[in-house]
Amino acid sequence: MDVNTPKSDTAPVGPLAGPGGIGGDASTSPMAADGHSGDSGRKKRARVHVLSATIDLETHIANYKDRGARIDRLMFIADRCPPLQADASALAITEIKQTSNAEKYLQAVTRLNEALYAQRKPMQPVDEKWVEETRQAVRAKTERLESELKSYRANSIKESIRMGYTDLGDHLFDAGDLSGALKHYTRTKDYCATQKHILDMCMRVIRTGISIGNFAHAHTFLVKAESIPDPPEREKLSSKIASIMGIINMESGAYRKAAKNFLSIQFAHADVIFETLSPNDIAVYGAITALASFERSELKSQVFENSDFKQFLELEPQIREMLYNFHALKFQACLEIMARIKNDLLLDIYLHEHLDTLFQLIRKKAIVQYFYPFMSVDMNKMAENLYCTVSELEHEVAALIREGQIQARIDSHNKILRVKRTNQRSQLYAKSLEMAADYAFQRRLTVLRGKLLERELVVSMARR
Repeated sequence: MDVNTPKSDTAPVGPLAGPGGIGGDASTSPMAADGHSGDSGRKKRARVHVLSATIDLETHIANYKDRGARIDRLMFIADRCPPLQADASALAITEIKQTSNAEKYLQAVTRLNEALYAQRKPMQPVDEKWVEETRQAVRAKTERLESELKSYRANSIKESIRMGYTDLGDHLFDAGDLSGALKHYTRTKDYCATQKHILDMCMRVIRTGISIGNFAHAHTFLVKAESIPDPPEREKLSSKIASIMGIINMESGAYRKAAKNFLSIQFAHADVIFETLSPNDIAVYGAITALASFERSELKSQVFENSDFKQFLELEPQIREMLYNFHALKFQACLEIMARIKNDLLLDIYLHEHLDTLFQLIRKKAIVQYFYPFMSVDMNKMAENLYCTVSELEHEVAALIREGQIQARIDSHNKILRVKRTNQRSQLYAKSLEMAADYAFQRRLTVLRGKLLERELVVSMARR
């Protein structure tokens, strides 16, 4: 039975939550807290292994100007995508050898050899000479910088002390000692004499805190950076702060706030956003969080009429197409794109933990909007347009009905979804009784006040 009975010509949109999602070629295995960091505040999740991806590693990594960002993302991909493990590890090794992080180099070689062993290829030997020379150089530089800092502190020269802590922090950050770097960056706080010094200190602490996974600590210093009066190049700083705040809000699950952060970034300042992000990331994060949390009118005003964000979207044609298809109610095309890009997005260092939740929110909104114009819908046709099976659709619609987001009933035998009819006469009587009760209450209050005035029991407020 093919029934699609129209109800109206408009479709309202509201932020939704609940289960559902888009499938992908990925497997899960129980692991520790999911992510590239060890933040104890995170919930433990299953680590997702992506079994197929379409990422061109060299093109993807070329979007990031910061070497540390390139290394972290390559290592993350190597850890999560077995088919790309060898290539990602090899590229990471090339990048790491331009730094002084011997420990990360050994990790990358281990991952490379694991991949080569699985492919029955010759193993990559460890460059023992480079490792030893790098470790000796790090120790020597650490001792020299600590000695210089001790001398500065003995002479009580504030600016020299600040620079000493900063140099030592930069050196430890490059060597991979993030906790040590964070400790020394934080100590510069007492020796900052200008707004620029405070801003530099905050940005270094934020970068290190996010690298460690301590987003709460990063947020504290981000608020401090925002509160600096009249900072240099305020507009550029605002875009950088917005990109950082977007990551922090997304990490905490505040997707609506994150979307507003990403959408507020000016395209002219794309080169000064947070070091670990690229302009392509702004397009992806902004579009997906907006789709998951914005109403239809907000999508139009804040996304499609946002000239800066439209320039970011030009960098990601698939994301742009997904957005336009959703807004045009072409849900099948939108959900197909989501399924196609999901595995690649699962290899994103910040987005991977939130992707299932965000896609579920988008899918729920699609179901609600699809059904809204109709009095009844053939669920077979609906499932076809929503890129799922009828059984999956029934479970999703049932969840939405329980949550009160769809006022409908499921005819499981005929596979038809019908609007839940309400008794108009009963509603009218109930409303009339409610109005009568309210009128009686107001009347009693009026009579009571009249009696109080008559007996002069009302106290007037004294005039000043």
